[in-house]
Amino acid sequence: MIREQHVSVEHASGEESFQDGQPTETGSAQFADQELRHELRNALTAAIGYSAWLRRRSSQWADQRDRRAFEVIDSSLRLASRLVQDVRAAEPRECRDLRLVVAEAVSHVPPLRFGDVVVTILTEEPLVGQWDPERIMQTFINVLGNAVKYSPDGTPIVVEIARHGDRARVAVRDQGIGIEAKDVEAIFGGYRTELAQLIGPGSGIGLGLSRRLIEAEGGLLGVSSRPGVGSEFWVELPLILPPAP
Repeated sequence: MIREQHVSVEHASGEESFQDGQPTETGSAQFADQELRHELRNALTAAIGYSAWLRRRSSQWADQRDRRAFEVIDSSLRLASRLVQDVRAAEPRECRDLRLVVAEAVSHVPPLRFGDVVVTILTEEPLVGQWDPERIMQTFINVLGNAVKYSPDGTPIVVEIARHGDRARVAVRDQGIGIEAKDVEAIFGGYRTELAQLIGPGSGIGLGLSRRLIEAEGGLLGVSSRPGVGSEFWVELPLILPPAP
């Protein structure tokens, strides 16, 4: 249970380019991307259908913890399905409270580490912005997932929510393996350190994707870290300011 009690891709689609009646390299890549998204949507649609079926039946035999697990699985599948939709740039941004978005992301932390998460809210001011909440939540799911993966069981993962003027700031701190200064920017380009590779498999694309998602919402994603001490990933996002009196 969360210890603090204050809170209970982009797809830049475009037309294919052709030269001499043949698709260019860029056009071929776009076509392949569209095909991949199509296949992913088909697979996710089937998985969502079965997860919804299991959720309905779980009330007959599962306890509250199991039912919550089914809810998180269903929510994650639906989020993934929306993220691979072809057109997102034209969708209107929603006005959402960042506290709620962060709380939803925290709910996706695996049960064995959920008790290690400590959420601290340092402001009582509104934290409402006009963003795509699914992109924001996906970023926090990625960052929290890394904190879980690269820090020992039983060590705290601190989520700190604050406000600085017209921007909100959310920091996720762990006591994990940390990152060498020379590798800090490289990890946003898909690079995985040797130690990270020893701990577990991964594609390395999550942080780069997260940074692009946050930048598309007018925000920033950065990190400060010390090897053997831990890392702090932080996200800053613009807020909607109340009208002047």
